Amino acid sequence: MTDKTEDTTHADHVAEVNANKLDIINGRMPLAVVFIIRFLEDPENKDNALAKKYHTSPGKISDVRKCRNFTYVDENFKPSAAEVELALKWADKMDARGAVAEAEELGEMINTLVVATPEESEAMAVARKATRKPRGKKAGAEAEVEAEELDEGNEEDDDLFD
Repeated sequence: MTDKTEDTTHADHVAEVNANKLDIINGRMPLAVVFIIRFLEDPENKDNALAKKYHTSPGKISDVRKCRNFTYVDENFKPSAAEVELALKWADKMDARGAVAEAEELGEMINTLVVATPEESEAMAVARKATRKPRGKKAGAEAEVEAEELDEGNEEDDDLFD
């Protein structure tokens, strides 16, 4: 019988830890929420207060506000219908955690946003992709190809190290 209690206690602890994880750990912040934090929230609000409100870290709020990330989300940003849906789900998570007033306020802000046309959504996707840095093997493979091209220029030099 003790084992069952310990299992339940452990399961409750794991559930509590998972519920308290910051949302930056659980996935990307919806772009509509980024726009709201950057342009619609009162600039007088402290990062800590907004971090608590949006269940994220003060550093993430600071990064969003100072445009250190999500640089493609500017004052002309219009979220796609899918992004609006993700933002509303974010608000629902806030509501489920007990931040009912904050979730309601966020929901109202989300509903005031103008939804992008398919063409605008495509342009946003291109702008987002343009800000991405190449990663992993692909970037390294491109560098190797360039190095090989440089070596191929002088094949008759009798150098065995090419």
